[in-house]
Parts: sequence; structure tokens; C-alpha cells
Amino acid sequence: MSVVSGKKSVGGLQQKRVIARALGMVATGALLGWSLAGHARAQSASDPVYAWVSATTPPANVVKAADAPNRPVCRGTGEYNRPWTGFWNGTICIGSYGGNVMPAGANVQFLTFYEGTSAAKWVSGSGKQQPGNIGTVPANTINAGNTYTNLPQVLCSQAGYVGWVYSNTCAIGASGLSMQQTATVLIGSMPPVYTWVAATTPPANVVKSADGSRAVCRGTGAYNRPWAGYWNGSTCLGSYGGNTMPAGGGLQFLTLVAGTPAPVWFSGTNKQQPGNIGTVPADTINAGKTYSGYDQVLCSFGGYVGWVYSNTCAVGAGGLSMQQTATVLVGAVK
Repeated sequence: MSVVSGKKSVGGLQQKRVIARALGMVATGALLGWSLAGHARAQSASDPVYAWVSATTPPANVVKAADAPNRPVCRGTGEYNRPWTGFWNGTICIGSYGGNVMPAGANVQFLTFYEGTSAAKWVSGSGKQQPGNIGTVPANTINAGNTYTNLPQVLCSQAGYVGWVYSNTCAIGASGLSMQQTATVLIGSMPPVYTWVAATTPPANVVKSADGSRAVCRGTGAYNRPWAGYWNGSTCLGSYGGNTMPAGGGLQFLTLVAGTPAPVWFSGTNKQQPGNIGTVPADTINAGKTYSGYDQVLCSFGGYVGWVYSNTCAVGAGGLSMQQTATVLVGAVK
């Protein structure tokens, strides 16, 4: 697989850069006095993609409130280790709950733009009684995580501050706001984030094949050659040239980073058969090169895991059919 004009090429098919990632968790708005528009995944390729980043001060690419003075979006934990989401006041992250200001100075994270996106998308809902209401908004809002009482903290902005949607308003840890000031919600998506972990058996948060049956792994085999594939219960099995390649050395498993959306296995477009890879997003996961220089872009096929080769998913298993759907794993690796 080679890079051609900023896009990846798999088996001669260009990969278009599209947004096909797991959405941030969507709030049950009807229970909180606001509503979601009728599209389950109301998202276009122009929608921004965000990611949470741990930092002590706002990074250069931090997402900010919709209006001046455009305070940075943050989240953290406060008293009793309770999670809060809100805005950075210059020294600490400030959340809100029940009309009270909730400082969140521990485990601080800032919402940033992912993959070079540079503009946040704050949207004012429809069907409002007052500008400060949330109203009916798109489905692809961004949930920064639930409160300790299990309320989703769907990000909103008003008067230059950031808070979360509650009872058809934007709950913000600040005073002096008016319902005549427009409230907006942040829309877009967030990628699942993965990390490789050294272990002798699959960890609890291991990423599995598209059907959830086999863990994703990588390791080294004969001649210290690196292979990526699936865990068969006792070893990691890769594939090369139609052969199964055991990879028991330097064993690692791909795991999901806590707090990020579920793994996304994406079925490409422009396929001749279901088992082809087709045209897929650019943010596929490369488990590393083979000894001969091929990228091992992770794919799933027939309940197994392998890597993309010649528009198919090369897996170390037999008895598969091109009528079974091949998918690729998308997201980001930490």
C-alpha cells in the first residue's frame, strides 16, 4: 500500500478521506427537555472531528466556545472524583451542576481538533421559545461523558462559556447570563482511540474482530518477522502469501482507550464482492510493516483479523468466501 497525493491506495483503489467514525455518545434528549433531529447519524464529510487530550493548559488546537471571549472546552474531575465538563477560566476547568459551579482541577483534558480540522461547528437548534433554549438539534452532538448521576454532558455554548445541556438550556458554571443570549450545541464526531498493550493473554478492553469473536494482536514469528492478526486462544496468528504465520514473540494486543467510542469496523464502498476492501476512510489502523515492507492495515473477514492486501483481507485461516464482508478498522492509535 502506498501514499498517493495525500490519500492511501489499497489494491489500486484510492481511499477517499471521509468521516465514518463512531459518533460521540448521543444524549437521550427527550428525558432532559430537548430533542434530537430525526437522523440517527446526521453527519456529513464536512463535520469536524474532535479528540480529548490531557494537558495542564489549553493546547494550540483547542476547541473554544462559540462566542467571545471564546473560552476553551475542558473536562476533569472535582470533589469526590466526580466528572465535570465546562470551560477553562485561565487556571482551572469549571463545570456546573444544579446551578452550582463545579471546579474540575484533576485529570484535566481539553477538547481538540483531530486530524487538522480547524473550525468547531456550534449549531443553534430550531423550535426554540427563547434564544437561550436548546431546541431541536442534530443527532451528532458531542457528549463529554456522563455525570456521577448518569446525566449525559452534551456540550453547549452560551455567551462565550461552555456547559452541558440540561432541561432545554445550557447549564454553565457562571452567573449573569440571559435567556436572550443564544445557546448552541457542538456537533461533529469523535474517533475511537486504540493503543497497543504488551500482555500474554487478551486484556478486558481488547479490540476484537468485527463479529466480536477474536482479539486483535501482533507479534513476531520465525526470523523475528512481525505479523498482525488474531488470537486463537494460545497464540497470535498472522498471514503472508496465503500462509498462516504464528507470532508468539513480543506479543501485543490492540486495546480501546477508556472514555473513547467503541471500535469501528468500516465496510468500504465500490466493491465488486463483499470480501473486497473497496474505498475506505484514510484513518485506518496500520499495525506496522511486514519484513518485506507491506503495511499491515487491520481488517476483519469471516470473524478473523488480518491485513489489507490486493483489495482483500489477508487472514491466517481457511474456508472463507468472498461473499463474506470484509471491513477495516478505523480511528486513531495513541
